[in-house]
Amino acid sequence: DREAIYTIENSIASLSHMVVSPDGTTKLLLKMKKDGLEVESVIIPWMDKGFSTLCVSSQVGCKQGCTFCATGRMGKLRSLTTDEILVQVYYANKVCRVVNNILNAQNDDDNHIAGKSNILPKVDNIVFMGMGEPADNADAVVPAVNTMVDRRMFGLAQSKV
Repeated sequence: DREAIYTIENSIASLSHMVVSPDGTTKLLLKMKKDGLEVESVIIPWMDKGFSTLCVSSQVGCKQGCTFCATGRMGKLRSLTTDEILVQVYYANKVCRVVNNILNAQNDDDNHIAGKSNILPKVDNIVFMGMGEPADNADAVVPAVNTMVDRRMFGLAQSKV
């Protein structure tokens, strides 16, 4: 329903930037409506397997301080809410769907590729390896995971989160 989509896209977060690398890896920068802070989510396509893995963030920054990690060097600004974690999955699914629809329509118009192909396969796997330490935000991460695996919601397999 259009009203629900409008609410999701205009009350939780907005897609502020997207970068696609030559291998199809797609970085999404989402701006949180609550305070304007941004988090990164990354769609990693596995063309040979026909699905994508989504790397989600659980915090803006991180307090762990790992020297190899840019997020750790910025420090923890705040933890994300359950909705802010889930909106990353929403946007990744939308990007996969829209990119495939556009490119498949172009392929149909050009008549040079027989059949439809998924340029960016749907998200079928989630890893919490984006910004933040998920264990430091378990109060929001656990309900987010429960929603991701709920058949009435995102419907992911428990073994894929």
